[in-house]
Amino acid sequence: MAKNAFAILLAIAFLLTSTGCSASSRAERVSAGWNEALMEIPGVVSARSHDTLVPGMSRSGMVQTVIEAGGRSPEDVMLESLRGFSKLTNRAKPAASVNYSVLVDGSDVLYRPDIVGMESGPSIQSIADFVAQHP
Repeated sequence: MAKNAFAILLAIAFLLTSTGCSASSRAERVSAGWNEALMEIPGVVSARSHDTLVPGMSRSGMVQTVIEAGGRSPEDVMLESLRGFSKLTNRAKPAASVNYSVLVDGSDVLYRPDIVGMESGPSIQSIADFVAQHP
C-alpha cells in the first residue's frame, strides 16, 4: 500500500513539474514573439514583455514599449502596439490581465492605455474589443 501511494505521489509530482516547465517555456516563446512584434513599430527603441501562465489557474502579461524622445507620440505608438498585440493574442485567455505601458526614452512617465480612451489595466478581451472599434 505504501509503495502504491509513493508511486502515485511520484507520478503527480512528475506531472506537475513537467507541466510547469512546458508552461514556462511556452510563456518565454510568447514573450519573445511579443517583443519581436513591438520592435517592428517605427519609433520603438526597446520593448520588454512577460507572459505568466499558471496551468489551470490564470494568465497575465506585462508589455512595456520604450519610444524615442521627440519621435512619434505615445498615443500613436500605443494604438499601433495595441493593434499588433491583439493580433498576437487572438487565442489567449480573454480574461487575462495585461499591464500595458509606453515610456518615452529618458522620461520616467509611463503612459497607460487610458491615453487612447480605454481602461488603464486592460484584459486581452478589452484590448480586442477596443481594437475592433478603432481599426
